[in-house]
Amino acid sequence: MLNVTAILAGLLFFSYLYWHEEKLRSLRESCIWSVSPDAQFRALYCWNSLHVYDAKSGELLAVRTWEDVREFDAAWKNVEWQDGQAMISGNARLNIRLPPSIWDRLSAKIFER
Repeated sequence: MLNVTAILAGLLFFSYLYWHEEKLRSLRESCIWSVSPDAQFRALYCWNSLHVYDAKSGELLAVRTWEDVREFDAAWKNVEWQDGQAMISGNARLNIRLPPSIWDRLSAKIFER
């Protein structure tokens, strides 16, 4: 009886892991590219991150990531370019000021590695 219970618990556990990874994979594949109105920057907005690149060189300039999926606002389907920021939600912590600060640029260099 113990072996059957252990096998069922293992099957349930791995089924959950598979379901969870499939859900995350589908979210990762729904990334959106956007170009700033002045065409100086490009942004890649995914379910857990916002990356801002130099449009000409393709250099990564800034990154915002978040672990808590509750911070992800599924209603925002694109990057908003306004008030000198790349915005993806009403959460100011996730927005990136343009041009990116030195701190943002250094963080992006570390993120790339």
